[in-house]
Amino acid sequence: MPSLGVVTIGQSPRADLTGELAAYLPAGTRVLERGALDDLTSSAIAALAPHADEDTLTSRLRGGESVVLDRRRLVPLLEGAVFALEREGAKLNLLVCTGTFPPIRHRQPLLDAERLLVSGVSAVVHGSGPLGVVVPLAGRHGGAWYDASPSDGAGEIHRHRGERRDRGPARCRPRATRDPPRGDGLSS
Repeated sequence: MPSLGVVTIGQSPRADLTGELAAYLPAGTRVLERGALDDLTSSAIAALAPHADEDTLTSRLRGGESVVLDRRRLVPLLEGAVFALEREGAKLNLLVCTGTFPPIRHRQPLLDAERLLVSGVSAVVHGSGPLGVVVPLAGRHGGAWYDASPSDGAGEIHRHRGERRDRGPARCRPRATRDPPRGDGLSS
């Protein structure tokens, strides 16, 4: 029976992620879950809170509450989650976080949702126009902006930090108002 490991930056289980994912997997695929924060106490999780100058990610805990984390301090915890899934028999792991990380050690193939998403959107947009980006926390983008223009001829999406030099900070205009979904729905 094939097995897929699903790694989150928060805590497992995440039925909101794996339930949707299972519909796209071959019949009989066993889905294994592991969160980077699974074995941590609440005080250990609180210690992962970012300081003012650190890059942040937001995730969900087992009880449904959100937590804001320092990206750099998650890497060893993510590696531990990947290795645990490999020991449980996962032949392929998927890191379900729309954030970038330095290389994460692994023995079995590791797919990165951020890279898959950016590559997929880049293929669809192919430099054809503006791209809306939704972030779960107002300060989460850290002054980043995205450019889907084909300036280099490749039609890739580029993430930049700081203010846009050509027009100042990027701005978004809401098209419709509705209640936000429960949870952030963007990161794991």
